[in-house]
Amino acid sequence: MRWFVPMLVCALLTACSREKEAPPPIPGPVPPTAMPAVADGKQVQRGPDGLFYYVPTRMPYTGTVRRSFPDGRKAEINFKVGNKDGTYRQFYPNGKVRVESLWVSGSQEGDHKEFFPDGSRKAAVTFKNGVPQGEQRQWYPNGRPASVMTFEDGDPHGEQREWHPNGKLAAVMTFEKGKPVGVRKEWDEKGVTEFEIRFENGQPVERKVVSNSSLTLDEKERKYLWDTEHHGTLLRKYGFKPFIAALQSRNPESISKHLHEKFRAAVPADGPQVTRPIGPQNIATRWDLAGENRKPLDRAQFLAWLGQTLGAYGKEPKAKISLMQFAPVKRYELEGLWRGNVQMKFFGETEPGKPRELVMYIDIEVNKPTKDGLQSGAWLMAAEFTRLKESRAQQYLMVDVAAAQGINVKELKDNWNDDPNKNSPVTGGVFVCDFNHDGVSDFLVTDAKLPRGYKLYQGDAKGQFKDVSQAVGLTAEHAYIASWVDLDGDGWEDLVLNSGQIFQNQKGRFTEVTGKSNYAAVGNIRETGAYTYQAIADYDGDGLLDIYLFRTDSQPLQGTWIDGKVGHKAKNQLLRNKGNWQFEDVTEATGTDGGARSTFSSVWFDANNDQRPDLYVIHEYGNGLLLVNQEDGTFKAQELADRAADFGSMGLASGDFNNDGRIDLYVASMYSKSGSRVIGNLKPDSYNDEVMSKLKRMVAGSQLYQNNGDLNFEPVGKKYDVIGIGWAYAPTLADLDNDGFLDLHATTGFISRTRDKPDG
Repeated sequence: MRWFVPMLVCALLTACSREKEAPPPIPGPVPPTAMPAVADGKQVQRGPDGLFYYVPTRMPYTGTVRRSFPDGRKAEINFKVGNKDGTYRQFYPNGKVRVESLWVSGSQEGDHKEFFPDGSRKAAVTFKNGVPQGEQRQWYPNGRPASVMTFEDGDPHGEQREWHPNGKLAAVMTFEKGKPVGVRKEWDEKGVTEFEIRFENGQPVERKVVSNSSLTLDEKERKYLWDTEHHGTLLRKYGFKPFIAALQSRNPESISKHLHEKFRAAVPADGPQVTRPIGPQNIATRWDLAGENRKPLDRAQFLAWLGQTLGAYGKEPKAKISLMQFAPVKRYELEGLWRGNVQMKFFGETEPGKPRELVMYIDIEVNKPTKDGLQSGAWLMAAEFTRLKESRAQQYLMVDVAAAQGINVKELKDNWNDDPNKNSPVTGGVFVCDFNHDGVSDFLVTDAKLPRGYKLYQGDAKGQFKDVSQAVGLTAEHAYIASWVDLDGDGWEDLVLNSGQIFQNQKGRFTEVTGKSNYAAVGNIRETGAYTYQAIADYDGDGLLDIYLFRTDSQPLQGTWIDGKVGHKAKNQLLRNKGNWQFEDVTEATGTDGGARSTFSSVWFDANNDQRPDLYVIHEYGNGLLLVNQEDGTFKAQELADRAADFGSMGLASGDFNNDGRIDLYVASMYSKSGSRVIGNLKPDSYNDEVMSKLKRMVAGSQLYQNNGDLNFEPVGKKYDVIGIGWAYAPTLADLDNDGFLDLHATTGFISRTRDKPDG
């Protein structure tokens, strides 16, 4: 949020006036003398890093101390009988003054000024008795004011105003004794009111969108975007739908009705293809466009090639065509030639029980995609293949056996059979653990329709499951989110629920110990009002498992939907396990609140192979954050990319997918074909580069980050074709076919109103 920036600057200015605790580096180097130099009652000595540091001494120092910084800056300050006294100056490498302030007997007094490298003013505030007093002003490099606020006895007090670089008012808010109060109003660069944020007890509690009209495209552009989507809808309804039926029938005459008499195609040539076994039962073939590795075909030749390609299916395959991009060749000319690209899938069986999937990526040209034009046929002018993937298997990878093994899925929530006006997207989950240590995994299934919201299914050696919830002592009245974690270090996994309840595992039976623990209180479980999830690791290596609490917030209280931040109550927390069911909140001390992100998932993993668990936190409204575990128990924050990399992140998985010894990340995010088409049809200069980058990322879908070492993560999702999952949730990296390589499974979909029209 904009108000945070000047507050941070104020804090930095204030920090200049206060004596820091040992041992900060002093301005130096110190002129050599027969006796060690002394400043502020502390002796100056050179440290092992070559810099000078304060150490305690009784010998007061008088004189000037100077220092050169590694980036070329220089500084100087005078001391008088051990106290800072006189003018402090810091210089840019070009010799221009960067900071100038006045000290009297160890206290900062008078004007504090900051400048840009060209000498123009950057900030100014007056100090009295060592704290800011009166107005603080900031300026942009263009000389226009950036902000103005008033200090009273060192605290912001009264009205604060902020401006955009173009001079338009950006925000107005009020402080009382250092805390924001009332309503903060924000305007965009065109002067249109955007947001109103209400504060209580110094924290944002409500954010209201007032208007976004200045971001609205002009009428011509809005109509163009509507027209392109409308014609795309016509193409899917009157072109693709009958074309799919013809393809499934594999009838050349039916297919040819959709091809223009001058139709041309370019299909994979007989050149190099990548073929490899996938597990003991599967074979995959992949062809990518490389140079001239395509052969041209006319209408008749294409029909013959298509018949041969689809002939491997034993019976009529199912087919699907997805429109990825679509626009007229000449912008605004809707009645002429259109170009786009599609993904065409065929899935069926070569023989009973032997599946085959064929995925084609094709650039297309369409003639006049109107209702009449499409219904009259001959609408497809060209089809140029850019990629083709084929997968064959001797058997299906997985078969649903839940009911046969004793798990009643029919009693779980099914939104297809519920009132669509009363649907909740939040239902529950499955939490796996061998709670009784018999060598067989057990399932805690939580669901909105189950009695008490959960069942604990105990597995046996024959693969059968039975509900043992009450038999083993689980008395929780409700469960939605859960974690299996050995909190007391006895080797048996205890159960922690989102309600704050804790059940101790006593060799396969459970006893509630919630009353013995401060977990719910320290974790603000009941106060946040947000969904609270857990990620488990022994972050400090003391032998006790700690809990990272992460939360989501459906309405960002700070900033916009792009890069929005959650309110204070919804921030993440790191709880250190002290033993005996006691926890302490070390979030601030370790720097692990995740930057106020709305977090649907987070994982502990060793990002840099230093044997310490690091933490990755995703964000619903922008980039995630990597928190790197340091030797001193704190965490260093960094993003995986210096640009818009993620948006709408719903799930997260970690694993070494390429077996290079480094753990990679998969972020499951929202993907929208229609959104991608709309953003793709924007004029490149519709918004500035930063906004355009974020808009494109907002609809681009999931991402696979390959760990290349040295905390360098490369986005390779497009390369491996794992981006366009849909509205993706809950991904898992697991070796499903026992070939030694991790496979990726990602659920998809949000709320589907009808079975044949999934919204995800």
